[in-house]
Amino acid sequence: MDLLFHLIFGTLIFWEWPARKEWTLSARLWRLSNGPPSWRQRLALKVRKGLLDSIDPRGVHS
Repeated sequence: MDLLFHLIFGTLIFWEWPARKEWTLSARLWRLSNGPPSWRQRLALKVRKGLLDSIDPRGVHS
């Protein structure tokens, strides 16, 4: 389920294919939010903080 969500949702909102060996949306969000400043980085940070932290507050998403 995570892989499908990652491939469909992640590709549509970030307008890019996943990087090699990126099997989860969390991995993509981590890469984008720690990358060079861009609109993708800002969006990845918002998704990490807004969505993932509310779903799994014990995880390290922000």
